Amino acid sequence: MNTFNFTAKDKLNAISALPLQSIKGSTITITGLAVDNRPDRDGVVITVGYIKTADGKIYTTISDTVIRGIDALIDYVCDEDLDSVDVKVATKKSKNNREFYVLELI
Repeated sequence: MNTFNFTAKDKLNAISALPLQSIKGSTITITGLAVDNRPDRDGVVITVGYIKTADGKIYTTISDTVIRGIDALIDYVCDEDLDSVDVKVATKKSKNNREFYVLELI
């Protein structure tokens, strides 16, 4: 598990995390991050990203793009010795006109 300020309590609360898509277009203050592997309903192991916000909510995603962003943010906040970071949950369009999510530093 790759983490920044993500406690055992946060991991437990992540069971009832909200989907990141539910805050599309919002700017959030992130105070914790994690990337973990867990089995899905069929037992297939998938990579999952978790984002903890300043208000204590936890959001989850299986988006490869967002998970790469979470990994990069963990490196960034640790390298810069930050307690939190403001990020916009943005969307982009692929070449096939499909919407996908990205994290943008504010």
